[in-house]
Amino acid sequence: MRYKGLQSYTEADSANFKGRSSETKELLDMLHTNDVVVCYAASGEGKSSLINAGLCPLLRKELVLPIHITFNETDFLNEKTDFDSLILGRIADTVDKMNETITDQDSQIGFVPDEILIERLGPNLYKELDNIAWWKLRMGHICNNYQTFMPLLIFDQFEEIFSNSKSDVWINGFFQWYSSFCSTSLPEQINDAVWNIYGDTFDYLLLVPQNKVKTLFSLRNDYIGDLDYWCNQRYKITALKDTRYLLKPLMKGGAEEILDLSDFNKEIKNKIISYVCRDESQPCISALILSVLCTVLSADSRTDISCMSDLSVLIEDFYRDKISVLDTADVHELECSLVGEKNNRLRIPFNADRFKNLRIRDGKFVDLNDRTINLDVFKILRLNNSYYIELVHDCLCPIVSKKKMQYIEELADMKDQAERQKKNVLTSVWLAGHLFFFVYSLFCFYGPVVSARIGWNFSGMGDMCFGLLLYIPAIVALYTSSSFLKNNINKWDVWLYAFSEILLLINIFYLNDKTDYITERIGNRFFYY
Repeated sequence: MRYKGLQSYTEADSANFKGRSSETKELLDMLHTNDVVVCYAASGEGKSSLINAGLCPLLRKELVLPIHITFNETDFLNEKTDFDSLILGRIADTVDKMNETITDQDSQIGFVPDEILIERLGPNLYKELDNIAWWKLRMGHICNNYQTFMPLLIFDQFEEIFSNSKSDVWINGFFQWYSSFCSTSLPEQINDAVWNIYGDTFDYLLLVPQNKVKTLFSLRNDYIGDLDYWCNQRYKITALKDTRYLLKPLMKGGAEEILDLSDFNKEIKNKIISYVCRDESQPCISALILSVLCTVLSADSRTDISCMSDLSVLIEDFYRDKISVLDTADVHELECSLVGEKNNRLRIPFNADRFKNLRIRDGKFVDLNDRTINLDVFKILRLNNSYYIELVHDCLCPIVSKKKMQYIEELADMKDQAERQKKNVLTSVWLAGHLFFFVYSLFCFYGPVVSARIGWNFSGMGDMCFGLLLYIPAIVALYTSSSFLKNNINKWDVWLYAFSEILLLINIFYLNDKTDYITERIGNRFFYY
């Protein structure tokens, strides 16, 4: 695939990575002269693609071994992270993954300890020190039977430690570890371990670092302030301040080089250039926008871009088109999990039990019938023999976050509707009860009075007065219950309802006391008059 849409280019795509040749050379030159380099740029300018498809192939020719270090949500939850163990684990995963593609046993890469140091220090102490990243990378060797490689640790998307970590404790732990790791002098931890056993009898010149280790950090430019705080104010790591490379936006010449990969005719190419580069002296709108535009046009074989969506919604349309192949429940599960509270991208472990029709097989999305699903907007990573998933780019976070909020609002509306239905049922039952009580009271008290053939006597008037005391609150209760049922409630309805209920309760107790009396009067009026 010539164009990757929202996905970053990988080393395998290096032949199709165009438009950044001068930037690749500039970054390579910085790594030649510095052990630590920070590459930063605006979101969507292609930092990851520059490193993966532009820089890494050149580094391998120089016997530099790129090792990508990434962190996941599980890592960020542990405030007492052992960074030596974590980093060495990531390095081991990278080496194992590379060896899977190498069929020649002599060409497979591994860690080789220093035999002289094992003899001088003893196997037990050397094994203990070998669990420290500084020692393993500087005192041992990464090599195969033919060559020795210099490790380059690449912390791509480094802004995640600021956006995804749960507290400053984790960030502090990382920079504390890195301030010791990037030092070329012997760390106190190692010096103390050797001193405690050998004291001043050991030849400490043997502990001078034998190998260089380089580090490349890549992050969005809006997190440079966070990096400055930790590397300048909290820890004096001058290399993180002094050796920085700003990846500038793509210019017209780079955009034309990218379009040369396509089969578009000259007219279409000129239209695209005018679409993304308004002025020749100004940078393009975004390398990401150009990538998505070329991907969509290539897939649809369009010849007229005037019918394309506005650029502001182009990525959203592209995203919706890609997820249309998924079950709605799976889309909801993904979108509610992959964006955090800070509108940041999350990397989460893939749990098949949470999805209806989505699985991962051999690093690819498949359905329940093992048919491959092309989801270019989600990325799969394998860490610690487990699969993790994330959005392919930060530009999707506002889109997914918006949909996530819509789901939350829909769930809230459904909950409110269920509560209203429940209240309506209860109010209806309550209303029916009052209506029954009203009719029953009418039969008990007014029946005998109305059926009297001769005018009203004092006893009849007494029944009528008692009936009024009972019917008035019953009628009021019926009215206020209907108000509750219509959800047209004001404070006077509430007070009136409460007052009527109290009167009804009093009269009900009175009615219970008069049961025999009422029965006697009903019998006398109807059967013995």
